[in-house]
Amino acid sequence: MILAIGVDLASATRFEGALDRAEDGGFESPLARRCFSEEELRYAEAKADPAQRLAAAYAAKEALAKAVLSASGKASLDFRRFHLSHTPAGSPFFVDNEALQIIKDELGVSRVHVSVSHEGNRALAFVVLEA
Repeated sequence: MILAIGVDLASATRFEGALDRAEDGGFESPLARRCFSEEELRYAEAKADPAQRLAAAYAAKEALAKAVLSASGKASLDFRRFHLSHTPAGSPFFVDNEALQIIKDELGVSRVHVSVSHEGNRALAFVVLEA
């Protein structure tokens, strides 16, 4: 049974420069530090279109937040606590870490489905919470 859905559209332009490095080697952008895990940032850095990859990850997290809001009324998530990863074939999924498990337990979610697509300057994500 579907408990909730969420969708989001993000512009890659917003994430251009997010992977700029400071002198100490850390990420300079407050947006990068506030929204993405180190693994997500490394994944994006390894791709030819890193801003597009970050836009897709951001859209997925926004879509997750909207689905959680729809199911529970909770208005915000700490994006750094949720990690979007990919199967060897490239399919996206949220890592089943402590933060995601708390949401699953609180809402009675058995699976979190996520799909992302990107073309040009836009990335779209769709999340389904399943009981």
